[in-house]
Amino acid sequence: MTKKRAKPKILLYMVVFIIVTLSLYCSRYFIRNLYSTTYEKIARNSGFNLAKIDISGASPRVAKVIMAKIAMNINDSIFSVSSNEMYDRITGISWIKQAIVKKNLPNIIKIEIEETQPIAVYQHDTKSILIDRDGKFIEEVSVKPTGLPLVSGTNANKSVYKILDEIAKFSDIMARLDALSYIRERRWNLTVAGVKVKLPETNVADTLATLDTLIKNNKLNRNEVRSVDLRLPGQIIFNGLKLRDVPII
Repeated sequence: MTKKRAKPKILLYMVVFIIVTLSLYCSRYFIRNLYSTTYEKIARNSGFNLAKIDISGASPRVAKVIMAKIAMNINDSIFSVSSNEMYDRITGISWIKQAIVKKNLPNIIKIEIEETQPIAVYQHDTKSILIDRDGKFIEEVSVKPTGLPLVSGTNANKSVYKILDEIAKFSDIMARLDALSYIRERRWNLTVAGVKVKLPETNVADTLATLDTLIKNNKLNRNEVRSVDLRLPGQIIFNGLKLRDVPII
């Protein structure tokens, strides 16, 4: 008889335990929501309702994304989202390189932005992706933006800044640069004004100077030249045929 009576008591204790646990769990959220609501009301009534979000350094498109991410509206309590939380949300945007978030009490939020600058369009796994100087993927695009070269090849996104820095020293090459291809992660092929240019692994600066001379002297006519091989020291090979030694005058 004792064992039979013990079972209902155990069940009763379990039910009471479950009820108490659920009550404490629900009351925790009730108290938290009550505190949050009360805090918000006090903040608003004390003049801490948001009047302005000042974003500097961001393009209109990126500024719009920032506003959506921080999810704050005019007249919200300025304390509804912490500065740290806003910073985390903003720096999670691929277009943001650096950000500073300040609350100017009682009612203004100031956000200073440094945007990531794309340097090329990386063709990777059938996708065209904007990349920054560090090779970081920014955004997939369907149309190549004007002024940015196409880049292809394994790990080309991580190394292209080096060759672009060298090319930037020659404005005539840079203005005509269409694409770069990383060959076996060792050297580069360029497409300049529609002409394929093969660069060597070493002495790239001197080779680019030779290429610059070819352009300046109108020797890179795409109607006559399909490719220029500059890999061999002291030689220039047009369309697979060695025509003359450098320099070309």
